[in-house]
Amino acid sequence: MATSLSERTTRLTMGLAQTAAAASALLEEGDRRHAGIPEDARDLLLDDIEPDPLQPRRTFEEPELRALAEDIARRGVLSAILVRPPIVPLGKYRLVCGERRWRASRMAGLVRIPTRVRELRDDEVRAAQLAENILRADLNDIEKGRSLRELYDIRKEENVRTTWEAVAEEVGLGRARIHDLFHLASLPVSIATLIESGRLSGSHGIALQRAQSQLGEESVIQLAQEAARPEGRRTGSFGLSVVALRERIQFLLKGEAAPKPEEAPVAIVARPFIQKTLHAIATGKLKPEEHAELLRALESYQVNPSETGEADQ
Repeated sequence: MATSLSERTTRLTMGLAQTAAAASALLEEGDRRHAGIPEDARDLLLDDIEPDPLQPRRTFEEPELRALAEDIARRGVLSAILVRPPIVPLGKYRLVCGERRWRASRMAGLVRIPTRVRELRDDEVRAAQLAENILRADLNDIEKGRSLRELYDIRKEENVRTTWEAVAEEVGLGRARIHDLFHLASLPVSIATLIESGRLSGSHGIALQRAQSQLGEESVIQLAQEAARPEGRRTGSFGLSVVALRERIQFLLKGEAAPKPEEAPVAIVARPFIQKTLHAIATGKLKPEEHAELLRALESYQVNPSETGEADQ
């Protein structure tokens, strides 16, 4: 029986729709592979996912999240997050790894996020989170040290023969780095807070920790305060560089007072000001009253010959 034109048209339309859907799926699969998203990842609603309250990472810096959100808005999420399935029916998925991407995706206005769902034991979840945190470049050394200690404890419970070398190999860090991160956790709370807030670096903390047993807690806290950036600042110069801090520690260990930096002669310090003043006078930019005030100031100030470098000449 011959099919009508309308039936043929309907079948053709359905076939084209199926072909378009298949092509779209292939393109999406290719995009995912290119972006590093595994084939078993699914797009879950962001609102169906909740953070893990036991996540060892405690702080997420707003500027860094905004920068990641801007990148996600431009390029999308390039790496799938990892979650556990809901504990109860219609419950939420629990984040294992990728909380920064989840938070930044919400900031970027996304509705869904590529996600891998895995059945994991509590100890497996904890170990995965700790290992991720230890390797994060944007995490401070205090949080990395805490994560490292906890990961070591987990591995020790699994196998009493676990060594620090085995943990170092697991997270891909050298033994010396592992040792330093582990011992940072023994610093006084006030110094740990300075490092967490960005006012001190992890390298400062390591130098202070190594000296703590010999100098005592009070002394290393005072040194930390001298070396720290001003309150509220995470960038810029430290009060003492790591090298200067180590030198200060060595003097204290020898029982010597640390030398004060030599002050430059007054003439050297004042030279840029003098040159600008002379230029202002020569170009007529100095007002008469300013000129008179300057002359009075110069007449009242007597320069020590030793400061000008002209003594004994």
